[in-house]
Amino acid sequence: MVAFGCRPNVITYTTLIHGLCCVGDWEKCKSLFILMMDQGVRPSIVTFSVVIDELCKKGKLNKANSLLELMIQSGVDPDVYTYSILISVYCLVDRIGDARKLFDSITRKGYRPNVVCYTTLIYWYCKNRNIYKALYLYRNMISEGIRPDVITYSTLITGLFLNGNVKDARTLVNEMQLKDNKFAVDFESLSSLIDGLYKTRRFKTAWELFQKFFRQENLVLKVVTYTILINALCKNGKLEKANELFSHMEEKVYAPNVFTFNTLMFCFLKNNEVTRVVELLHKMAETNVRLNECTMSLVMQLLMKDKIS
Repeated sequence: MVAFGCRPNVITYTTLIHGLCCVGDWEKCKSLFILMMDQGVRPSIVTFSVVIDELCKKGKLNKANSLLELMIQSGVDPDVYTYSILISVYCLVDRIGDARKLFDSITRKGYRPNVVCYTTLIYWYCKNRNIYKALYLYRNMISEGIRPDVITYSTLITGLFLNGNVKDARTLVNEMQLKDNKFAVDFESLSSLIDGLYKTRRFKTAWELFQKFFRQENLVLKVVTYTILINALCKNGKLEKANELFSHMEEKVYAPNVFTFNTLMFCFLKNNEVTRVVELLHKMAETNVRLNECTMSLVMQLLMKDKIS
């Protein structure tokens, strides 16, 4: 490009730097960034953010901070995305105090932290059992008009339950409202939350959460969510409720997969309800659900009991 008399601009340099970062070639990335500066091409906010992100990934946090200072000195104002990179890395290296200072500096400079900034700090406060700091930040987030997403709620509710703050957790569950599409639901996160609640023996709350969100007619539920719930109910001896959920799944025209069938059949087998196991095996055949190794293991156990005619 240079050989043909075409001088690279900031977009060209930034694209190349980003590509080098993607393939992990930090040395060439650094050399190109220096060359860019030497050639009088002023890095943009995107260029700085890409390099800062790469420095953070390499664990060079002090250099990332130095580059942030250079960025400001050069007259390029960092945006919330740039700050969120540094906040995340401070948390990863267990420098939550520094992450919070940087977070507070954002607001002092007139920026508005986004949901990612808030949720990152909330997650690490919960991880370090600073639940009340996490709750304070959540309340501050609400007062500032920043709408929490399902990851924020999932993080907080799980943290509260793990720390025995059942009352606050239930309050948060009630705050997870679905009105006018204001709350963007991530079913994978909600499924994980329900699974976590069952694993921490919060059965009633997990079931309430399912009823609250997943039985609404305007929501599309995934098979994996039903399977998670059926598995949790089975493990906790609630076979009839698990079977009820399986039937509800079929009524909603959600085709159970092999994992759903296996989960329920193993529980029936363990409870010596062989007839119901055989019924489910027939249903698998009728709906063309292919057997896997677990299903075959279950069939072998039935044969050993000499129960299949």
